[in-house]
Amino acid sequence: MVLRCLRALAVVLLTLRVVNSGILDWAKSDNIDVNLPWLPFENETRCYDDLGCLNITRSWYHLILRPINLFPLPRRVINTRFLLYTRSNPKEVFFLEILVMY
Repeated sequence: MVLRCLRALAVVLLTLRVVNSGILDWAKSDNIDVNLPWLPFENETRCYDDLGCLNITRSWYHLILRPINLFPLPRRVINTRFLLYTRSNPKEVFFLEILVMY
């Protein structure tokens, strides 16, 4: 019973710390070792072939609207595909390739 109370207290304290300082500050603090490739570091810019360059700063963080700011995963990880079914061929799929032109 005491162990459950201590665990609950620890969760509450960690939650308060995250809410008060922000998820990025909490994750990068000395108390936790985080190795998440999509978690941005301070003033880090990442460039993607199709999307261009992105920079996530502290000004982008908002407790309600954007509580977690992460870089997008690479397209090879997400593996987005566009499948087209038509009325004339409802059972046959066409794979659409999207080329981004700048």
